Amino acid sequence: MTATTVRTPAPYAQNIFLDASIGVSGNSGVLTGFDTAAQLRARLLVTGIGGSLPYLGVVLEETLDDPSGASVYWGSLGVFPTIGPTLVAATWALLNIPGPFSKNLRFRHVIGVGGSGASPAFVFRVDAISKSGPYS
Repeated sequence: MTATTVRTPAPYAQNIFLDASIGVSGNSGVLTGFDTAAQLRARLLVTGIGGSLPYLGVVLEETLDDPSGASVYWGSLGVFPTIGPTLVAATWALLNIPGPFSKNLRFRHVIGVGGSGASPAFVFRVDAISKSGPYS
């Protein structure tokens, strides 16, 4: 899924994934502009779930490598709580992560099923905002 960027004066905001039904694992692509931030706040909002025994995991990652290179290592900065098949209404979660950050971040999402589940799908969005100082 392609990231959609909305830039405003500090704090700096990005809409990473917009509401869309996603049935396969993937990532946001490389996100830039957070390397000068002192802190990042991200929100995962899940508004729909489908399939049998579906699970969604979303991780914020960074790399010090050139993301266009042949060998790129992505390290985890933060993990949202796993969303599972018991979701019956919209839910959300927040991550507050102190910097500093590398210049290359991404959100990776993993969609799977438990047991004999099938056809997982989620409608979700991730928004992120950064500040040069602490959130109050």
